[in-house]
Amino acid sequence: MLLAQATAIAVSGAASGNCPSLPAVVKAMAVRLPGMPVSTEAPRAGAWRLSLQPRPSTSASSPALEVSLVDDDGRLLLRRALPAASPARPGDCAALAETVALIVDRYVADVAGAAEPPPPAEEVPLAAASPPPLAPPLPPDLPTTDAAFVGGGAWRSNGDALEGFETMVGVDLQRAARERGAGAWLTVGITPTAEGRWPTGKATLRRLPVRLGTYLSLAAGPGRLEPGLNLGIDTLLIHVQPGGGAASYLSNVSPNVEAAMAYRLRGGIYFARAAAAVGLAVPYRLTGVSDESDGAVSTPRTYIRMGLETGFYFH
Repeated sequence: MLLAQATAIAVSGAASGNCPSLPAVVKAMAVRLPGMPVSTEAPRAGAWRLSLQPRPSTSASSPALEVSLVDDDGRLLLRRALPAASPARPGDCAALAETVALIVDRYVADVAGAAEPPPPAEEVPLAAASPPPLAPPLPPDLPTTDAAFVGGGAWRSNGDALEGFETMVGVDLQRAARERGAGAWLTVGITPTAEGRWPTGKATLRRLPVRLGTYLSLAAGPGRLEPGLNLGIDTLLIHVQPGGGAASYLSNVSPNVEAAMAYRLRGGIYFARAAAAVGLAVPYRLTGVSDESDGAVSTPRTYIRMGLETGFYFH
C-alpha cells in the first residue's frame, strides 16, 4: 500500500549543528524502509518530502527538532517535535536519526493498516503531538565515555633554583553527560635542568613529575569547567660536582597534592584545556656536601602551577 501512495521519500532541511545529518537520517530510513528509495535529491513526481527544521528554545521549552512529512500534493501528513541533540555527542545524533526513521516507519505502518487516510496533521496542535508509542525516547542527559591522548606544558613557581617550565604527556578518561560528569587523567613529564653554584662547585637538578588527577566536569558556556584534585610524585635527579672532588649522583622523591581548576573547550575530536593549581609538596634541599653548597638546588613546599594542554579523543 505504501508503494501505491509514494514513489520515494526526499529528505531535506538542516538540524541545528548538523545533528543529525541528512545522510545519517537517510541511512537510518533505508534500514527501516528497505523497499522505499530514500535520498536527499530533489523530490520527483509522487514522492513524499521529509523536512527537518531546528526550533530554538524559549522560556517555556528546550531546543527541539521539528520533523514534517508532506505528500506529493503538499498535504501535511505528519509533524513531530523531538528534543534536540548536541553535536558534541555523536551517539546522541545517531540516536536522534534513528528516532526520526522510526517515527516515519510507524506512520507508514499505521497508514498501511488503516482503511482511510489519517486526517491532516494541521488539525492536531503541535504542542499536543507526541512521539509514536513504540518510538524509543531520546534520553535528555545520556552519559558517554571519552578517552583521549593529552600533551602540554606548565609553569611552576616558588623553587629557589627550579622556577620554570615542565612538559607532559598522558591520557584522559571522562564520563560525562550534557550537564555534568567526572573524569581522571594520568601524565608523566620532564623539566629543564636547574643549576645551582657555590664558590667551589655546582649541582644540577632535574625533576620528573608523575601526576594522577580526578575532576568534576560541569557544563559552563561553550566548554566545561573542571574542578579537581591532583596527586603527584616528583622523582628528583641530582648531579653534584664539588671543587676538587669526584662528581656524585643522588636521587630523591617529592610527593605533592594539588587543588586544581581547569576549563576545557572541545571541537570534534580535539580539545584544549587551560588549568591552574595550588600545590603542597614535601620539599627537597641539597645538604651534606659542604656548608657553602647547602640549598644550592631545592624544591618548594608550596607552589602555583599554570598550564595549557591539548589532545584528541580516540574513543
